[in-house]
Amino acid sequence: MTRLSFPVAAFGAFFLFLFAGVAAEPSAWEIGEQLVFADRVAIVKKEGAEGPVSVEVDRLTPGGWEKPETRVLEFRGGGAELRPLGEGIHRVRAEGGGEVRFLAIAPPDRIGEGGGKAVPGLVAKLRAGKEVTILAMGDSVTATGEYPRMLGRMLQRAAGIPAVRIVRKAYPGRSVDASVRRWKGDMEGLRPDLALIMYGLNDQGANVPLAAYLEQYAWLARHLREESGAEVVFLEPTPHINIATPDAAGKLPPEASIFRTIVYAAALRDLGRRLGVPVVPTFDALWGQGAEGLPQQARRLWPLFPPHYRKTFESLVETDGKGDTIHPNALGHLQMARAVFRTLLEEPVPEPLSFTAFTRWKGTGAESVVRVTNRSAERREGRLSVYPFPQDDTAFPLEYALEAGASAELRFGWPHLSEPGDLLEPPLRRVFRAPGPYVQVLVREGAGSRVSAVAAPWQPEVGFVPERQIARGPELELPIKVGHERRTRRLRLPADGEVGREALVEAVRTAEGEAFAVAEVSWVRFAAAREGEPAPDGDLADWPTATWVPVGEPVQARGTGGPRDHRDSPRDCFLHWSFAAGKEGLFAAFRGTGDEKNDSFTLFFDPRPPELLGSAGPYFWVEGKFREDGTLALKAGDSSPAAKGLEGKWKRSAGEIAGEIFIPYSLLDRSAWPESGDLGASIIWRHAPSKEKITTLMWAEDGHPWNTRWYGVIRRNPTGPLPYRVRVE
Repeated sequence: MTRLSFPVAAFGAFFLFLFAGVAAEPSAWEIGEQLVFADRVAIVKKEGAEGPVSVEVDRLTPGGWEKPETRVLEFRGGGAELRPLGEGIHRVRAEGGGEVRFLAIAPPDRIGEGGGKAVPGLVAKLRAGKEVTILAMGDSVTATGEYPRMLGRMLQRAAGIPAVRIVRKAYPGRSVDASVRRWKGDMEGLRPDLALIMYGLNDQGANVPLAAYLEQYAWLARHLREESGAEVVFLEPTPHINIATPDAAGKLPPEASIFRTIVYAAALRDLGRRLGVPVVPTFDALWGQGAEGLPQQARRLWPLFPPHYRKTFESLVETDGKGDTIHPNALGHLQMARAVFRTLLEEPVPEPLSFTAFTRWKGTGAESVVRVTNRSAERREGRLSVYPFPQDDTAFPLEYALEAGASAELRFGWPHLSEPGDLLEPPLRRVFRAPGPYVQVLVREGAGSRVSAVAAPWQPEVGFVPERQIARGPELELPIKVGHERRTRRLRLPADGEVGREALVEAVRTAEGEAFAVAEVSWVRFAAAREGEPAPDGDLADWPTATWVPVGEPVQARGTGGPRDHRDSPRDCFLHWSFAAGKEGLFAAFRGTGDEKNDSFTLFFDPRPPELLGSAGPYFWVEGKFREDGTLALKAGDSSPAAKGLEGKWKRSAGEIAGEIFIPYSLLDRSAWPESGDLGASIIWRHAPSKEKITTLMWAEDGHPWNTRWYGVIRRNPTGPLPYRVRVE
C-alpha cells in the first residue's frame, strides 16, 4: 500500500479530514480535524445544532483513560469549539450516543540555535522558512499509522513555516528489501530533504538474516544520500505486545517475545554509528517507563495499541487486550513522532546504565560475559536478566547495586552449546550468524523496566570469513580471520554432485588459548542457458540437448527456520530445471516426479553485473501455480515493470510432470540477456501435499526469499565445464 504525498496543513486551519479510517458516527457528529495542538481548539460538528449542548469529555494518555468531565459547547451554524484537556486522545460523547474522537498534541518548542546537529541540512531549511519534504519508508506500521504526518505538524509549528510535505512509501507485510527492490519506481522525480526508514517487525518475524537486514538498510542510506541528497534517519522496530492475550486455543506466546525486535534495533544502532546515521529510539518511546513484569508491561501498553489498525483512535483498554498488538494507535504514533522530533532537534540523553559483552570458548562449551556499568552520578540498584535467544524465555539473572562508575558482570553458558558443531544447529545457528551474537538484556529498577540488546562478539576474534566465491576447480581456499591475521583452510569439492553442503570446524591456536572457526560451506553448479526459441507448450521435445539442474536434493530442503524436509523420500517431489536464452526473453523448463497439483514456485532474478550478485539491491520475480486446464497461473513480482508475454503450460504423463515458461526480458527491466553472460537466479519450489507438510526446496537459496545474498547463476552459452558458486557462512 502506498500513500500519496500531501502537504501538512497549517495548524491554525481545521478542515474536514477523515483520519486513519475512523468513520463519523451515524448521529451526524463529526470532528473538523482529528490532529490538533493542545493549546488550540478542536471543532466539533453536528448538523443543525445551535446553542448550548452538554457533552462528556475524557482523555486517553499512556496511563489509560482519565476521569471524564462535563463541558457545555456553544454551537453556531452546526459547529462548536472545544479546548483540549491536554495531550492525548479525546473522546467527546453526547446524550443519544453521538461520539467523536481527536488527538491533541502538546505544542513543541521553537527550533533553537543549538539544536539540529543530527540533520543540519533539514534544520537550516526549516530556519530559513523553506518547505521541506519528508520521505517515510517502512512496513505496515508506517503504512497504516500517522507518525510521519504528526512529525510534519510538529516541525511545521516549531519552525513557523506553512507546510511540510510528507511522502509515504510503505509496504505492509514486507521486509526492508521491499524499499530496496522498488527503489527506481519509488524515487522517480523525488528528492526528499529527510528520509525516515523503519523496518524490522516482519524481518525478525520471518527470520530474515540480520546481516541481510543491515546490508539493505545500508544500501538505502547510501543511495538516498548519493542520488537524492537526503539526510537519513533510521527508526527502531517497535514492541509486539501479544503476550498478555491468549490465542484462539487459549495459549500465550513466550513472555520474551514482547521484545523480539530488540536485537534488530540494537544492530541498527551499531550500523547507524558506523554510517553516521541517527537512530531514533522508537522501541524505547513506546516501552516508556516499563513495568516490573513482562505481562504487566504488555497490559501497560494497551493504551498505545488499537483493536484494529483502522481504529487508530481506539485502544486495547476498551477491548480488554483483544485486537491489534503490532500496529500502534494514534497515541502510540505520537510517542514515535515525538521520539523522531527529539532525535532531529535535541541533544541525546545518555542512558544511566551501559552494557558491553563478549563470548569465549570454555572447556564445556561457550560462555558469554555481560558487563553493566553505572554511568550516572547516583547509586543504582536493580535486577537484570539476559535472554540469549529471541522469543525464548530462557534467562540468566543478576542482582546489582552499583555506585557511580561501578560495574558488575554476569557470566552464563549457552544452552544447547556443548561443542563447536552445535553452532550450525538451530536456534544457535540463527543467533551466532554474523554479525551475531547479540544478547537481550532486561533491566528492572523499582516498578519500571528497560530492555536493550548488546553485541557479544567472540574473544579472541576467530571465524571463517562469510563470503561468496566462484570455484572453477575442485580446490578451494577458505579464509579464516584470527584477530587482525588471516589464515586459510583448503577444501576439496566432491567430483560428482550439482549441489552440496559441508560443516567446517577448525581448531585455532591463539595467544589467548584455543578457539574454533565454525561455518557451513555450500555450493551449487552454474546452470546453462542455450540459445533458442522453444515453444512454451509444456512439451519438452524441443529440449533434447538441455543441461538440467536439480531442485529436490535433501540438502535443498530449507525453510526460514533451517533444514526442513517432510517428504518420505526425495522422489515424492524432485524437479530438474533448464533454461534457454531467446531474443525477447528467457525460457525455463522443468520436469519432475511426484504429485505437484497443490505446489507453487517462485523464480527470482538479479540481472546486475556478476560482481554485485549476492549484495543488497533490486531484484525481480515470477510466481507460478498450476491450473487444471494445463496452463500455469503466472504473476510478476511488484518490482517488475508491466510486461506482456509472460506465459507457461504444463503436462502430466506416467506419473511425471513437465512444464515450460516464457519470461520476457522486459519483466527484468531489460531488453536483452545481461551483457556479462551471467544472470543471477534462484528457484524456490513449495511442495504442499497438505497444509501440515509443506517442504520448501531451494536451488541456491538458504532459507529466505527476502534475502538476496545467495543467488545461483545461469550462464548463457557456456564453454567448458560449468563452475560452482560457493558460499561460506
